[in-house]
Amino acid sequence: MSDAQMQNALTQFVGDWDVQQEVWTEPGTDPTVYRGRSNCKAIADGRATLMVTEVPDANFKGIALMTWNDSTSQYDMAYVDTLSDQGILRMSGRPAGSATASKELQATFGKATQERVWTAGVGHGPSKGGPHLSATHCVIDEVLHAGSGIPSDSGGHEFDLKLVENRVSDDEWVLEFFVGGAEGGESLVQRNQFTRAG
Repeated sequence: MSDAQMQNALTQFVGDWDVQQEVWTEPGTDPTVYRGRSNCKAIADGRATLMVTEVPDANFKGIALMTWNDSTSQYDMAYVDTLSDQGILRMSGRPAGSATASKELQATFGKATQERVWTAGVGHGPSKGGPHLSATHCVIDEVLHAGSGIPSDSGGHEFDLKLVENRVSDDEWVLEFFVGGAEGGESLVQRNQFTRAG
């Protein structure tokens, strides 16, 4: 795909969306479910998109600025939300080549493809009652670390964060957030289902 096509792919999210957010405190447990709204618009003459997501029940608001970087041939994202003490989180993304989504996701949503995969190393240290995990839209602090093998009393280190954008249809997307554990592997900590608002 050309740089222009890569950039244009981000506009698939332009519009208004209903959001269902599932947050897992530990693997194998039932998630806590929240609902909210999201708006995405193209800015800078189409060079970037700005997405604002609000989940009132969680007192959460997150803002993501995304673009395609021609010079590095990757997507760039700058993200900030009202719950994190990590400042601005930067993530890099790449096309997933429409790879088949996970079996678990397909069992729930039917045919789905992975469109983009974003990654970041996230540092944390003790503050405001414990470490915060940015970019997962989390409403619970240390419980996420219990499921990922990350010690909640860590003095500060870096762990991997991965976001997979799965396309079910033009009007439905599922975003899955994973964290890498201290002993390897990764855990699903959040899933956001976006349904285009009618």
